[in-house]
Amino acid sequence: MIGQKDIQNELNKIVSLDTLPKSIIICGKKGSGKHLLTEMIATKYNLEMENLDYELSLDVLNQMYTLTRPKLFIIDNDALKEFKRILRFQNTLLKFIEEPPQFAWIIILTEDMQDLIVTIRNRCQIFKVKPYTLSELQEAQQMFDKHFTAEQLELLETPGLIKETVESDINELLKLTDMIIDSLARATPANALSITNKFFTDNAQDLNLFLLFMKANLTQRYSCSQNYAYYLAYLETKKLSEAYKNIMNANKKDLFENYILKLKNILS
Repeated sequence: MIGQKDIQNELNKIVSLDTLPKSIIICGKKGSGKHLLTEMIATKYNLEMENLDYELSLDVLNQMYTLTRPKLFIIDNDALKEFKRILRFQNTLLKFIEEPPQFAWIIILTEDMQDLIVTIRNRCQIFKVKPYTLSELQEAQQMFDKHFTAEQLELLETPGLIKETVESDINELLKLTDMIIDSLARATPANALSITNKFFTDNAQDLNLFLLFMKANLTQRYSCSQNYAYYLAYLETKKLSEAYKNIMNANKKDLFENYILKLKNILS
């Protein structure tokens, strides 16, 4: 694994299943290596792994008490957020923490610690994935045979995003952010809303990457011009990016259309 020596050193201090915490939180951005760290733990202790398919129910918890062999359960908290099951999952998780089954361990993967209630955060072993340095991102780029600029690597932030992103997609999305910012003010509402088709049809652009580059573009423009409209547009883009972490897919298109119309008003 690239980087994250502190976490790896902490894991090396855990010498047996008897000392492996029953409940672990791994916090880090998308593509930062949360799943890889989970696999390292499972491999080290010869644990069978099972993804909980977005939900820890009481039925699943009761089945854990019947296990006769060690097993590691993985919960993707960010998927839970999308499907609006956070509260139910966390209430059940507290039952696990208070009286853990003998042969069950749980690892929670999350991008934001604040998504988990304080009681859970206080009772779990927490591993926070540190931001990657440019040299570490360049190492990842070499490993995955990619050819991004240093600025693009710093925007992508994590080895996972570097691996998943196609170089041509970067250039296309960067051009798209320029086009939208420069033309949105004079576009008709109908033309402005047609931008939605680039993200919500077959072969659509990567919306999360677009928002990442849009924030960077608006930040750079505001820094160079001190035009307050760019700052307001940045805030709206940041708000949309955060909102997408907490809503179901069915609502995303409407939210994006509202965002485009707000941007048009701001940049006019």
